[in-house]
Amino acid sequence: MLETYCLFFRHMLCLEPKNRHAGSSMFPTQAFEDAIRDEITAAINDRPVPKAAWEPAVDSLVMIRVVLRVEEEFALNLPDDVMPAGGFDSVEHCVATLVETCRKLWGAHYPVSEEV
Repeated sequence: MLETYCLFFRHMLCLEPKNRHAGSSMFPTQAFEDAIRDEITAAINDRPVPKAAWEPAVDSLVMIRVVLRVEEEFALNLPDDVMPAGGFDSVEHCVATLVETCRKLWGAHYPVSEEV
């Protein structure tokens, strides 16, 4: 029983995130934007208490969910500085910043290859 559990656990540790876009060197801008907006909306809707007027539109708790979603769905490791202190004042600024960061990381992980 223990051996079966250990084999299963070892298998789970070796699994990599699914990246259905990895075969393409083209950056899937719309897919990133959709995932980010979807996770922001879900996180905001999951809030038990309405936000105060002085709170940022996208705070650190929302950003953690967004970062985890992007990392899992697209197999990218986002840097810690993608989450600024104080959060983002608007959803649009958050989406634009994350998409630009992801575009740079994508280019490093999936370089465009030229065929002759």
